[in-house]
Amino acid sequence: MCGMPGSWQRFTWQRLLKGFLDIWGMGNRSMFRSMGHLLWRPGYMIRDYLSGHYPSYFPPFQMITVLTVFVALIIWLLGIDTEASVAATTVGDGDDVAHYAILEGYQKVRDFLLANALYALLLQIVMLVAAVWLVFRRRGLNFVETFFAMVYISCQMQMVSIAWLLLTQTFIKNSLFPFSLPEVVVLALLAFDFRQLYSLSAWGAVWRTLLVALLLVVLYLAFMFTAIAVLFAAVGVEQLVN
Repeated sequence: MCGMPGSWQRFTWQRLLKGFLDIWGMGNRSMFRSMGHLLWRPGYMIRDYLSGHYPSYFPPFQMITVLTVFVALIIWLLGIDTEASVAATTVGDGDDVAHYAILEGYQKVRDFLLANALYALLLQIVMLVAAVWLVFRRRGLNFVETFFAMVYISCQMQMVSIAWLLLTQTFIKNSLFPFSLPEVVVLALLAFDFRQLYSLSAWGAVWRTLLVALLLVVLYLAFMFTAIAVLFAAVGVEQLVN
């Protein structure tokens, strides 16, 4: 009959695994091949994808979903603690009311972000995409293309995070980047990615990566000051202090 295979094969564990992977589209575009490209030639792969060669690579949003689930599974199996320590705000007797109110507002906003990890992660991702676009906006990619590029880079970071978790059994709560890796590792990977993606020299990639990190700090401070101002307007300085 039309559409039937020429030979019959028994159902095996290999076919079961392939059937499960087909749910994610891995039967048509190899996720593992794309992961290999992200480790060795991430910038070139992303440029190919954005240039219209996307049928050759695994979709970024599906990949980040699979990798995130896998990271969560490793954390659960190894019993790794993911809770960030919260430092209490201490104010001396000589501090004025305004200083005390600012510290209290900062602590409340920070506590909210620590208690709502998903919101904090989304905020970090948005700020990172904005910072990268602002630094590289003259290099040819628009904001949406930059967003897709950063999703693929996030996949790369997740893969390195998996290796980090398995080796150290330590989950890092990074306050600057939305990746559970030491900041020096993130900066090195970003410089490597940006050099290929934007066709830069080694030094050009390094100083622009540092500029992205500096801009992230500025965006974070701007967000915190805005959030504290909104908190002041909502509850009042006196009520916050008391």
